[in-house]
Amino acid sequence: GQDDGSGNEAIYVLGGDVVTLDINGTVSNDLNNVITVEDGQTLISLGDTGTLRGFISLADGEKNFFKGFGGTLETGNQLDLGDSGTYRNQGTTLSPGGEGTTHTTQFTGEWSSDYTDGTLLFDVELQEGESDTRDFLIFETTTSPRLNGTLDINPIGTTLMNSGDSGFAGIANSDTLNTFEYDDLTVTDTATVDYSFKTTFAGTVLNVTYEVDYTPDDVSLGVNETAAGDYIDDLVTARRE
Repeated sequence: GQDDGSGNEAIYVLGGDVVTLDINGTVSNDLNNVITVEDGQTLISLGDTGTLRGFISLADGEKNFFKGFGGTLETGNQLDLGDSGTYRNQGTTLSPGGEGTTHTTQFTGEWSSDYTDGTLLFDVELQEGESDTRDFLIFETTTSPRLNGTLDINPIGTTLMNSGDSGFAGIANSDTLNTFEYDDLTVTDTATVDYSFKTTFAGTVLNVTYEVDYTPDDVSLGVNETAAGDYIDDLVTARRE
């Protein structure tokens, strides 16, 4: 792991045989260093009432573990568990930069696929074509990232879209050119937006695709709801002209 040398860590450990951190409250250093361990194995657990905000840097060559049982992990520039560390999500919500702020986080370690109860909360500005205003994860892993759990999209921005408009946003890439596996990752649709996944660049970039429909056929709408959907379409068209 790397330390930026700022000396502003919320938790800084020079070394030890085993460092155990059980987090059930709020530990935050904005998006700067929140946990740095220079030497020794580190075991971090995040409980239901825990919030951890900032970037994490753990020692290389150690069997470090981050176990998320609940709570929220708002990552900064790094989620560096060391080259032998493991991220295991059993119920935590991971949000790069926190909800409402787009941010890029580089993940180092191995992403465990043993559990599917965790959530990825990503901010994305929905727009036609490709959107590059979004949260993003960069994977530095020795094997193919196997993503699991649920992806929740938080739409941001002021871009207006009509029914039928569609686009996509890259949400993760493998810096080590390993292909993504995402059969156990689901994405949450809304009443007006359908989401799905696709990969590009030989499977090394994971994208979320989206299509807007204010009057979807698979939802039972009354006359008033259908009229409201059509009215939204008309408003968007008028704003664009």
